[in-house]
Amino acid sequence: MWEGYGHDGVAIISRYDLLKAALDQLIDETHLGLVQYGTAHLTNRFNALEFITTKQKKYEMECEVRAMLTSINPLDGGNRHIDLNNVAHPRPLPMNPRHPWVPDCMRRRIVLKELVQGVVISPWAEPDNVEEIETLELAQRFQCATAAFRAARRQDANARRIPEAYGN
Repeated sequence: MWEGYGHDGVAIISRYDLLKAALDQLIDETHLGLVQYGTAHLTNRFNALEFITTKQKKYEMECEVRAMLTSINPLDGGNRHIDLNNVAHPRPLPMNPRHPWVPDCMRRRIVLKELVQGVVISPWAEPDNVEEIETLELAQRFQCATAAFRAARRQDANARRIPEAYGN
C-alpha cells in the first residue's frame, strides 16, 4: 500500500475503539464501520450509506475503516436540489440557497493524543523526509517514538516489519 498511496508518507496507528470513543464525544450524529468490498451486500434501495461504505473488490486488501459525521441544518428541508417542477438535479440549485448562518465547512476537535498510538514512516521515504517527519511536532507530542515505529526494509522491498511494541 505504500507504493500506491504514500511512497514518502506516514501511516497513523490507532484502534477502532479509540476512534469510536473520540467520535462519541461529538455533538453530531456519527457513523463508523468497515468498508465492504464488492457488490454482493448491496440491496436495490440505493441507500447513500451503502454507496459511501462500499468499494470495488480489488481494494479489499486495504481493510479500510470509514468515519462519517452528519451535521444537519435544522431549517433545511433537504430538497435544495429539486426545482419548481419537482425535477431532481444532481446538485443543489441556486434558487434554493443554504441559510446564511450555515457554514461552508465545519470543524470538530478531537484530542489526537488519545487517538494516535503510533506513526509509521514509509520504508521508501528519503532520509531528508524521515528527518523532517521525525522532527515534526506531531512526532514529538505523542508518547510513542516515531523512530521506533519506522517500517524496516527487508531484502524484499515490499515487506515491512510490525514494531516490537505490538508483539511481533
